Amino acid sequence: RTLAMLGDAGYEAYAPDWPGHGDSSKPSSSSFTYSQQAYLDALAAFVDKCGITKPFALVVQGYVLGQYGLAYALTHEEQISRLFILNTPLAVNSKLRPELAAYKSPIPFMRPGNVSCWSSGSGARSSR
Repeated sequence: RTLAMLGDAGYEAYAPDWPGHGDSSKPSSSSFTYSQQAYLDALAAFVDKCGITKPFALVVQGYVLGQYGLAYALTHEEQISRLFILNTPLAVNSKLRPELAAYKSPIPFMRPGNVSCWSSGSGARSSR
């Protein structure tokens, strides 16, 4: 329904179904390795097959598969005009470029852009 709504609003939208997930068939491990590279190659093939030649907005969502979408954006920067990240956690061992690496800190106050902190001892919260 979302694709139909976007189309009715004048947008061109595509929704890939990752191999082995959703309504797609589950390829055998001899034909699809289920590795990050295999998913990146599958998304690249999807983009190519759809004939998408201009930079596009990429929406990534979900747990494991969302991380593959993020990895695709990092390795295909020239294709991505905007990146929307919905409910996609970053694993501590995820490889990110240096300017993004701090965002995977499991400790919220160590992430960039933090403007508030807890005062030690008093339990009071203050803004910086």
